[in-house]
Amino acid sequence: MRQMSWAALLFSLLAIPLFAAESPARLLAIALFKDKALISINGEQRALTVGGNEVDGVRLLAANADSAVVESHGQKITLRLDGRIGANFAIPVTEKLRLAPGDGGRY
Repeated sequence: MRQMSWAALLFSLLAIPLFAAESPARLLAIALFKDKALISINGEQRALTVGGNEVDGVRLLAANADSAVVESHGQKITLRLDGRIGANFAIPVTEKLRLAPGDGGRY
């Protein structure tokens, strides 16, 4: 067996990241609509439409108010809204303020 030179070995080790598969994107559904979705792709918000162009390696295949189906690097992924959205909603407390008329009948 022929010995590999140091230069060839170094090149092969440095070239590995160049040929590695792309890492999957971090995806988060922000807003969902019929045939449209606002999705965070690796922390950046992107508006996608069904049948539209691929954005950062992500294509929207289907969307409605409940979920979105996207294709990212050859994988189909179903996204739903994060439970954090609207989770802190509380009905505001209303207070009444009464103004009494002054001595001259004015407020």
